Amino acid sequence: MSLFDELKRRKVFRVAIAYIIGAWLIAQVADLVADTYLAPAWVMQTIVTLLIAGLPISLILSWAFDLTPAGIIRAQNDDTNLPALSNTQTFSLLGGMFAVVAVILYLIWPQTSPPPPMAAGNSIAVLPFVNLSSDSEQDYFSDGLAETLLHRLAQIKDLRVAARTSSFKFKGRNEDVRDIARQLGVATVLEGSVQRQGDRVRITAQLIDGGDGSHIWSREFNDTLDDIFRVQDEIAQNVAGALQTTLGNAVTAGTDLGGTDNVAAYETYLKGVANSKRGTPEAASQAIAQLELAVGLDPDYARAWVALSQAYVSLIPLGTASSPQIMTPAMNAAEKAVALAPNLPEAHLALADVLPSGSGTTGGAAAAIEKAAELGSSNAESLAALGRLRFGQGLLRDALRLTERAVLINPLDPFLQLDLARTKLSVGLEDEALALLASLAETNPGNLKLLIRSNLILYKNQQFAEAARILHPVLESNPGVLISMFALSDIHLSAGDIEQADEYLRRAEAISPNRAWDNRARFCLLSGDLQCYIENTERFLQVQKDGGLSSYDFLEGELRLYEGDYQRAIELLQPRVGDTDRITVFDIVDSKLELYLAAAYDKLGDTHNRDALLNQTEQGIRESLANGLWIRFALYDLLQVAAIRGDAQLASENLAAAIDANFAPRSGELEHYVLYDSVREHPDFQAQLTRVKAREAEIRAQLTAEKL
Repeated sequence: MSLFDELKRRKVFRVAIAYIIGAWLIAQVADLVADTYLAPAWVMQTIVTLLIAGLPISLILSWAFDLTPAGIIRAQNDDTNLPALSNTQTFSLLGGMFAVVAVILYLIWPQTSPPPPMAAGNSIAVLPFVNLSSDSEQDYFSDGLAETLLHRLAQIKDLRVAARTSSFKFKGRNEDVRDIARQLGVATVLEGSVQRQGDRVRITAQLIDGGDGSHIWSREFNDTLDDIFRVQDEIAQNVAGALQTTLGNAVTAGTDLGGTDNVAAYETYLKGVANSKRGTPEAASQAIAQLELAVGLDPDYARAWVALSQAYVSLIPLGTASSPQIMTPAMNAAEKAVALAPNLPEAHLALADVLPSGSGTTGGAAAAIEKAAELGSSNAESLAALGRLRFGQGLLRDALRLTERAVLINPLDPFLQLDLARTKLSVGLEDEALALLASLAETNPGNLKLLIRSNLILYKNQQFAEAARILHPVLESNPGVLISMFALSDIHLSAGDIEQADEYLRRAEAISPNRAWDNRARFCLLSGDLQCYIENTERFLQVQKDGGLSSYDFLEGELRLYEGDYQRAIELLQPRVGDTDRITVFDIVDSKLELYLAAAYDKLGDTHNRDALLNQTEQGIRESLANGLWIRFALYDLLQVAAIRGDAQLASENLAAAIDANFAPRSGELEHYVLYDSVREHPDFQAQLTRVKAREAEIRAQLTAEKL
């Protein structure tokens, strides 16, 4: 009997055919389910990999065993003339099977660095127009002209327009248009130049094929500044007409939604936007003054109101103003923009930035973001904002999908890359996320806002040394930025270095004592000074109330819990349970409110309500895990749930798991937070607390060695 006949006798071919058919059916069903539940790409890659890897295993089993009425038995060689395979031959056969599988996997598995997206015919990038004027200060005007054209083209249905942040990366760079189109993933590029002398303007515009670099359309305009809006309209309409072949039917460019016909207001607005994008405290203040002048010149200029609101909000991360100081004027500006241009996505995004969660006439920040995404389904900012909202809601697969779509439209925006890094980190793609953060810090050394946000993500991931390495240069070049001092204080507090943490906090208090009360309160609680925590929290809450903010019920409820007024804590915390508009910026699982409320019920001996809340929290954790959450980010809540229930054994096990995952709570939390009162003295818990302190000592030694 030949080897071929033996393979037939042992039904190897039959098993192979049955397996391939079955695997194909499983893959089809899995693909349908994965698409329905918006599963990330790696899910299907893993399923297909396992199915392919299972083929040689099934063939080996069919060769080695027979299924008989007596059960599964080892297969016997039916032909004495066919020599048994030697060990070497057997291993060669098996090795060959696995080699074939390995080659197939290599060919189908995506590479680490995927190629740029293929450019669709209905896509365009608007590059910043070159300023040919003798005055370099006129850059704001040439940039603003290009941005206005971008806004108009973005209103054309089915036309994908690369976002400003990415296309403007090429300002001042003499690169081949074909390379630019490839990097931005677009088929066409609009570029031009502006030469201004007094009230005379010469504008040259040309539409270029991104594939071969040929000119599709070009024209030169010589007009007065008063004709600028007519020129913009003519350029947009000509570009739309040139793209009609790829878009189909008659195509018309939109007007500048939310714009103005007042030349002075327009020019002042452009100056304000240019300053706002510089990302420094001084430029932000100049931007506010210029944008206030713009809306004074034209009170119906919706885009100027949007920019004004955003400029106010930008003062917070720059550390030059507190929330109460800027929130009222920022809110007024955003609401004015929405009233003037209800179909402008950017107006709703500006409103979302300033609305307290779950309040306001439009239904809260979440509703404003949903509206912006509905109006701007191809707008990178709207998609990114919706991605951040889904992230805060624990819908991490949705968040990753939306953020990746936003990056496709705006591939070179560092802040979108920051969102992508955070989302990747949340689903366990740690190496990719940390590499992206490191790259952002290296390529954007002067962007204070970006560096601070990168630090916050690293800090939340307990990458303390990495965060400190970013912050030290920031603090050296911007010694008055309080948020850097607060962050460095928190880093050293997490390392158990109370003295150094206090030093950074005192430096911040010396600059602005009234803006450090909440940070001082947290420091006092973690270091065991309860009275200091109470006094500073009272001061902080009073400042918020004086500023007209009412979204600090949680902080006051927490305060009353530590004061021992458990009933008042419940009254403050209970109304916010189930508030679906609670948006968290960096906390991936937001169970803090429910946990503190459960602790208050526990203190009153109300185990029924306590357990109901803890069960609800556990259900939320399970849902987040099902939506892709990396388990390490759920360990905090699982630990606290067990601690509030008084289950010292489970709490100790969860704490041990958090330590093993390099994601442990600070020792000050374990020693002083009310959530751990019921389990703190248990020997097993104390043993894990000792491990936490040892880990902090290692972090402290690293920070000291690097002089961080």
